[in-house]
Amino acid sequence: MGFDDVYDYGAGKADWISMGLPVERRDAQPRIEQVARKDVPTCGVHEGLSQVRARLPEGWNVCVVLNEDRIVLGLVDFSDQLDESQSIEDVMHPAPLTFRPGRPVAQICEYLKSKNVTVALVTTSVGLFIGTLRRDELCQHQ
Repeated sequence: MGFDDVYDYGAGKADWISMGLPVERRDAQPRIEQVARKDVPTCGVHEGLSQVRARLPEGWNVCVVLNEDRIVLGLVDFSDQLDESQSIEDVMHPAPLTFRPGRPVAQICEYLKSKNVTVALVTTSVGLFIGTLRRDELCQHQ
């Protein structure tokens, strides 16, 4: 047919796990998909800060910015000094720290402590939002 190199990609076990799909495990280590918070405030890039701030549940100061397909675009930290006249798109931190769902809780807890990170996201390998990890809560599940 005239093709020089042809590759056949068959998604493997690692990709299956990174998509957050179910697996049988022999080890008893808890995985981050089991403890990721699903009740997380989300918002779109074109929303206003004051609208989003008004609907944040008590105890939350972040909003995960998603597109219409629930792909993560960024993160807004409302503890930052923000100009309320701006949009989410103007103030979001693009490409926030993310982890795949099959990672062990203990490993990610240690990483977040070593980097002094308080919030990270869990996404599939294509960026589909699964949940949020709050370091203080995550490290209680070790």
